[in-house]
Amino acid sequence: MCFGLVVLVVFASVIFVSGTYVWVLQPLQRLGEGLRDMARRDFSVRVDEQQPVEEFSTLAEGFNQMADTLQSLYAGLEHKVAEKTADLARQNERLAALYDVTLMATQNVDHLEALGSDFAAKVARIAQADAAAVRLIAQDQDRVLLLGSARLPAALREAERCVHLGDCACSAVANSNAEGARVIPIRSLGRSTLGHCEAAGYQSLVTVPMRSAMRVIGEVELFYYGERQLSEDERQLLEALAGHFGALVENVRLAASDRELAVSEERNLLAQELHDSIAQSLAFLKIQVQLLRGAMAEHKPEGVARALEEIDTGVRECYADVRELLLHF
Repeated sequence: MCFGLVVLVVFASVIFVSGTYVWVLQPLQRLGEGLRDMARRDFSVRVDEQQPVEEFSTLAEGFNQMADTLQSLYAGLEHKVAEKTADLARQNERLAALYDVTLMATQNVDHLEALGSDFAAKVARIAQADAAAVRLIAQDQDRVLLLGSARLPAALREAERCVHLGDCACSAVANSNAEGARVIPIRSLGRSTLGHCEAAGYQSLVTVPMRSAMRVIGEVELFYYGERQLSEDERQLLEALAGHFGALVENVRLAASDRELAVSEERNLLAQELHDSIAQSLAFLKIQVQLLRGAMAEHKPEGVARALEEIDTGVRECYADVRELLLHF
């Protein structure tokens, strides 16, 4: 009798412990493991919602809902961070490109050809173009002159060193009031192009008008062997670069005009000084030479001596004027 009771108690204890482990401890262990995985930012972990105890089923369901929400929020946050990082990278690249072009203004470049080639190399690298060219409108407003280029084939560079407006579709932008950059599919132009770009193997051309003081002074051309499309950010960047360089070219032109004006003013001043000093002295000497000849022909020693004295004085004054002009100019 007692032995049977002992066996029954032991059996009941085993059943109780087993049930406690299966119904309580295992669900709690799974939840604990899920929490540890989530603490390690593994939001894909889920627990089984089919539990023998209804309360644990509800708890597992809530845990899975929380995991779904956290996974969604974390994925959205990663996407936003990636977008913001990419946007900051684009902004930094744009600022670096603008700074690089603006820095050219401090290099004291007097030759526009060297300035154009330098800018063409920079903009080709920034726009990842296969080649680049910079053109200026001539003073007659009828031609476009090649100012500089980068990686442009020699045959194309020589053939289009001077192009009349309207002879090619790319140069038409400089003769119009185009608002910004545009993409030209070269092979679709047909007879509206000179054919040099297509012969060189290019398929796409991006042209950007170069403005200064609200007028178009030229254009920047980017050549691509493949197809090319421009995003809004790229379009704004290229237009900003072309605008900065256009202002720089205009400043170089104005500086050259100022130097030419200064030289012209100095020449006019020198001419005026020559007229007011040396020219008058030489005219006076010419008169005295005539008087000397007359006195010598009439055998008047007094007249000869007086004329010689005047000539000597005039020569000394003329010599002094020449020394003063040399000192000043």
